[in-house]
Amino acid sequence: MDGKVIKKTQETLGKAIKKPPMTEKLLNKPPFRFLHDVITEVIKHTGILKGLYTDAEMSSSNVTEKEEKMTFLQKAIDCVGFVLGDPLGVRPSKIVAGHEPEKTNEFLQALGKVCLKKVDTAEIVKKVLAGKKPSKNLVLKKRRAQKKRRAQKKRRARRKKRAQKKKKVRNVLKKKIKTGVNLIDQKKKIKRSQERKKKIGQEINRKNQIIMMRRKLQNQKMINIRKKRKKKKEAVESIKKGKKISREIENSSEIVVVVKKKNQKKTEKIVKKERVVVLKNLSKKKMTLQKNDKEAQKNVVRKKDRVVQRIALLKKKKRVVRRRNLKLLKIKKKRRKEDLLINIQKKRKKNLKEKKVKNRKNRKKSKKQKEMKAIQKY
Repeated sequence: MDGKVIKKTQETLGKAIKKPPMTEKLLNKPPFRFLHDVITEVIKHTGILKGLYTDAEMSSSNVTEKEEKMTFLQKAIDCVGFVLGDPLGVRPSKIVAGHEPEKTNEFLQALGKVCLKKVDTAEIVKKVLAGKKPSKNLVLKKRRAQKKRRAQKKRRARRKKRAQKKKKVRNVLKKKIKTGVNLIDQKKKIKRSQERKKKIGQEINRKNQIIMMRRKLQNQKMINIRKKRKKKKEAVESIKKGKKISREIENSSEIVVVVKKKNQKKTEKIVKKERVVVLKNLSKKKMTLQKNDKEAQKNVVRKKDRVVQRIALLKKKKRVVRRRNLKLLKIKKKRRKEDLLINIQKKRKKNLKEKKVKNRKNRKKSKKQKEMKAIQKY
């Protein structure tokens, strides 16, 4: 027989029982007296298979015949089979005859497992005494139950893994959402600061534009004044020229008279023609001067209208700028109020924290003072 089988029985049954000793000689071919002593020691030492045998059967001197030995062993084999759920393939007739020692060792190993598990065998003993025997259906039922338990454990493990994965995903999403919200808040703050800077820059540009427009208007006024002065000078000069022409016309009659006196031989027709030519030239010069004066007056009126229109546009722009400035002032006031409220709330929170800290310190001091007073009494 293999030494491994003997070692296995020594490791299982040897841990549960110290007597009788599990030697190789006895386990190689275990006798009935040895098996009887083992079963009685198990009943006394562990309480397993209690009530299975009578007081007479518990003493080996009363169990001497072959049939009695077989019934004694059969009871123990059936009980172990019920506990393990497997009917053992050991025959009591072969054990009594001393055959199949390997199977007897398997029986002893199974008995050792039952002792180590510390199973309650009261109900199983009743079944065996009633004449019932372990069947293979029990084995199948136990195997099915074990499979179900294993499947349930696997399902629970899978559910736990899925729940853990979901928790991880949720935590990651929460972190991402928090970081995203913080980034969005930062972006909003940056946008607000940029918009404020843009508004401030626009206001500065508008003020600069207004200043430039005022300077242009002042320059245009000076230019217009200078033009008016030039036109007045030109008009005065033209009037002076007109007076000269009128004087020339008056003198022309005197010239004609002188010509008549000098050239008395010329006919009156020639004199008249010359006088008409002179008058025509003088009238043309007068007409041109009058036209130039009218055009100059019209240009002055037009320029005045343009200046008036520009002044009206500037007034409108000023009104728009004032309205915008008022809106900006309102917005700034609101923001200042909000900032003041936030600062007030922060100060209140700080004051409350400081008060709590002070109260704690005062409580500790009061406790210490009480303890000191109690010690001073003794």
